[in-house]
Amino acid sequence: MKILGHILGFTDRVNVWSGEILSYGLFALIGVVVTGVIARYAFNSPLMWTYEMSLFLFGGLGFLVGAAVLQTGAHIKVDILYSRLSPRGKATADTITGLVFLYFIIVLLWQGTEFALHSIAIREHSGSIWGPVVYPFKTVIPVAAFLMLITGLAKFIRDLLFAIRGKALS
Repeated sequence: MKILGHILGFTDRVNVWSGEILSYGLFALIGVVVTGVIARYAFNSPLMWTYEMSLFLFGGLGFLVGAAVLQTGAHIKVDILYSRLSPRGKATADTITGLVFLYFIIVLLWQGTEFALHSIAIREHSGSIWGPVVYPFKTVIPVAAFLMLITGLAKFIRDLLFAIRGKALS
């Protein structure tokens, strides 16, 4: 159990680290949006790349911080029934929903990988006037899905052990 605890702790550290690093990407997103707004309204000269780049940054950051959000429990929950459960009941409910989550993430990883590989193979570009390459951004999907998979597995293992043993993994 000690080795399992170390592995799960490493997974937690990777997620916290990646979430902290990626949070600085918000500054790039803000910079792109502010640049586009100033160019459009102050100089009456809109930049064609700012809208699409802001979509790429927002989508990429949203996907990639998902694992950190899952690991820290910062996502939104509906606690109507869940809050009334005992800690062991919560762990059991989390184990059941964890199976559904893992199924979804495995499908996302599989399909996202095919999606990204196809985009790389055809060296896909956007259909806009700017026409940037999009395959680097599409590779974010399987990378984020992998991070969420290892996070979801760690959470599932912890919840399952708590539901069975009635105490947290030490």
